[in-house]
Amino acid sequence: MKIIPAIDLMDGKVVRLVKGDPKNKIVYSNDPIAVARRFEEYADALHIIDLDATLSIGNNKEVIKSIAKSVSIDIQVGGGIRSIEYAKDMLDYANAIMLGTLAYKDSNAIKYLLQYGKDRIIVAIDHRDGRVMINGWKSSTETNIIDAINGFKEIGVEKFLVTNIERDGTLEGADLDTFRRISNMAKIIASGGVASIDDIIKLKSMKIYGVILGKALYDQKLRLEEVKSI
Repeated sequence: MKIIPAIDLMDGKVVRLVKGDPKNKIVYSNDPIAVARRFEEYADALHIIDLDATLSIGNNKEVIKSIAKSVSIDIQVGGGIRSIEYAKDMLDYANAIMLGTLAYKDSNAIKYLLQYGKDRIIVAIDHRDGRVMINGWKSSTETNIIDAINGFKEIGVEKFLVTNIERDGTLEGADLDTFRRISNMAKIIASGGVASIDDIIKLKSMKIYGVILGKALYDQKLRLEEVKSI
């Protein structure tokens, strides 16, 4: 199972939001590159989200480029990638990109981007009460998680980032019931609420492809060295 620490960026700073709410923000560092380098030794990749781009209030593109140049491990980048042009720009320096709204609004764009490598395209399945959310988690769709994964698999998508919005940034524990149901459907990256070594052990036992670690790392509930040893 891939160990993937999260670096969420807002105004050039490393932050964490609770349930995706920009009004409920904690700033953890003014130096994203130092944070990335600190994680690098024990991580398999870095999960970088541009919250300003997600909220359409700017972007942290130059910061992300600097992180990419500063670490030797893969980076997967998401947040506000709503056009093919922006996606291609990200693919110039990111090993993989995460697509949410664009994936649901333009399946042809996903088909086009898959030519850059199936391992480089990750579709985000952000959900609340089992329903997929888009537009920075503000808009609900009528699509459930299972149907979303099956639909994208039909056009060639192999990797999915699955996040229970209600657990994101809460340290309430991973949504194990959902991950148990979908773990064998594709390469699933689990996100949202991961809080303990017990979460890690259970996700690994399900053969989950990867796990995102956020608030638990920043609040020192988990240590990367310990997670990696498992």
